[in-house]
Amino acid sequence: MKKAAVFWVAVFAVMVATAVGEVRLPAIWSDHAVVQAGREFPVWGWADAGEPVSVSIGGKEATALADGAGKWQVRFGALEAGKKYTLEVRGKNQLRVEDILAGEVWLCSGQSNMEWPVEKSADPEKEAAAADFPEIRFFDVKNSAKREAQEDVAGVWQVCSPEVAAKNSAVAYYFGRELFREKKTPVGLVVSAWGGTPGEAWTSLEALEAEEDLLPIVARYEQGLKDEPQLRKQYDAAAASWKLHLEEWIDGGAYEDPGNRAVFKGWGDPGFDDGGWEKTNMPMSFSRMGLKIDGAVWFRKGAEVPAAWEGRDLILNLGTIDDYDVAYWCGKKVGSTGKETPNFWTVERAYRIPGELVKAGDALIAVRVFDKSGDGGFMDSANTLFLALAEPAPGEKKKIPLAGEWAYAVEHRFEEPQFKPYRSTLQWLRGGDHEHAPGNLYNAMIAPIEKYPVAGVLWYQGENNVGRAKQYAVVLKALIGSWRQKREQLGQKAEMPFLIVQLANYGAQKKRPSEASLAELRESQSRLLEMKGVGLATAADLGEEDNIHPKNKQAVGFRLAREALARVYGKKVAHQGPSVKGVDFVKGEAKVHFRAEGKEDGKLVVKGGKVKGFALAGEDKEFHWAEGRVEGNTVILSSPEVTKPVAVRYAWAASPEMTIYNEAGFPALPFRTDSWQGLTDSAR
Repeated sequence: MKKAAVFWVAVFAVMVATAVGEVRLPAIWSDHAVVQAGREFPVWGWADAGEPVSVSIGGKEATALADGAGKWQVRFGALEAGKKYTLEVRGKNQLRVEDILAGEVWLCSGQSNMEWPVEKSADPEKEAAAADFPEIRFFDVKNSAKREAQEDVAGVWQVCSPEVAAKNSAVAYYFGRELFREKKTPVGLVVSAWGGTPGEAWTSLEALEAEEDLLPIVARYEQGLKDEPQLRKQYDAAAASWKLHLEEWIDGGAYEDPGNRAVFKGWGDPGFDDGGWEKTNMPMSFSRMGLKIDGAVWFRKGAEVPAAWEGRDLILNLGTIDDYDVAYWCGKKVGSTGKETPNFWTVERAYRIPGELVKAGDALIAVRVFDKSGDGGFMDSANTLFLALAEPAPGEKKKIPLAGEWAYAVEHRFEEPQFKPYRSTLQWLRGGDHEHAPGNLYNAMIAPIEKYPVAGVLWYQGENNVGRAKQYAVVLKALIGSWRQKREQLGQKAEMPFLIVQLANYGAQKKRPSEASLAELRESQSRLLEMKGVGLATAADLGEEDNIHPKNKQAVGFRLAREALARVYGKKVAHQGPSVKGVDFVKGEAKVHFRAEGKEDGKLVVKGGKVKGFALAGEDKEFHWAEGRVEGNTVILSSPEVTKPVAVRYAWAASPEMTIYNEAGFPALPFRTDSWQGLTDSAR
């Protein structure tokens, strides 16, 4: 070791030794703090073992002796809201924490949409310039992930100003602003959030282990711990190789399609013999087929064209495909989607087959799919894969399902470098101090501040759990239960209020009803309303097609604040949209009966003037868009394609069309009456 390095190591060791001998406070007890008013609260910290510590605030004093581990704690009675206080701590040294306010403290947690700052949200300059609220304070918990529970976090309290608000959580700020305006009391916003993280990382490992449905998460974690040393070596070697050849791989055009060569071999023609090709059930992504490649793959399937369809235009519907595709009908190209199409991976393929190509009897469908990076293939659900008449007559057969067995062959696969960013050996590692590992964010970013009383929690997370949407209800229930239980053990209010943001719409709207993992996750969030003290503020109508971080955080914060004012503070304000009281199926119609939450809500309102977003299905479980009308608090639905409806869905899509609101401007929540199998039912 070099002499300079030895010197600084020695200096650091002396500094640490000195700090241990002094009375210390956790980071959250610092200048400009907001303390929850109206409740007893602890002050805690560290000192030498056995050292007497005296603490005073608001004219009251308490003393304690540091235990054998150097920890001490005292408790005080409730502080009066709106008052300013100074905290003094005396031991071998003295500490003074100034400009403390008593008010309403909220813990704001989740992933990137909770982190998203005002400066990246709607009207950033205007909103930041008006953010002069010295009685609103932020405490931003710095990101950290640990496999063992920590005693402190890194962060400081900041007084809200245009400069401070611009850099802080927009959802938290707009919530706090509305709360401050309504209650006229200081507001403290403790923001503990980390983008791209799953719900289980914010849940204690013990809580996860107590739920049978969550044991696969724990098992993956334990395996990750075992695999970590070897994977770390593989990662380091692969990363070095990637860094060396990065420029050649990307700038050299290695991601580009080398050209459709197999079309000249007849791979799209009916007479081509594909007997030697592999078989797979479609729709299916490359990875689920076991194809861990980038490149071009051809798919072929035969179809029987009814005599009544001959000479008529058809629609070949393939759902969404990642990345690009070319479709052939009996050897003739009928459609394609490439990089010129915005958000091509979210666009549902629906290609028109001209009538002159349509003959009765056997037909051959071929699709070439090119994937440049990540996973590829057919990414949608089975009911989006079909052949249909473009203009069917009333009562005749309208479509032929194409889900099921297809033949496939690989035309081209890239000779890839050893390592690629999206497929790094460490990306999926969940052991060690990874921020995705179960319990790690709870240990580092929640557990250390559990002693600090709060009025409630704002939770905006779930995007990372969409692939396991049904399981998410269990994850979130375990998270809420464990956070509440720990705080109750520390002498705080039981059933701590927990307000959830229902995820925003994302992606292009579908031309027809289909399954959607994001819809299933919203349903999991809605299920948590069964728990006492849990509220929900939907953002399902506030998103943007091409932005997973929608900019309208003002509406999210406002809706959360209304939930808090009504559920936590008992104010008579509108805070929810119309809720479903019941559904009747009578004489080919579905009657959806809504209830208003209170006189503040007003009657049903149809946004845009036309009822949309509802779908009906019969016993065949095939959903079709419904037409509707409003009579009082009832929406009456029908569809010419569903003569005997047995199920109704509303806003059941990744990007739903929402039209049912109340006069207060709050939307009805997405819902379904069926419990039919979804995309994520078995995902664990």
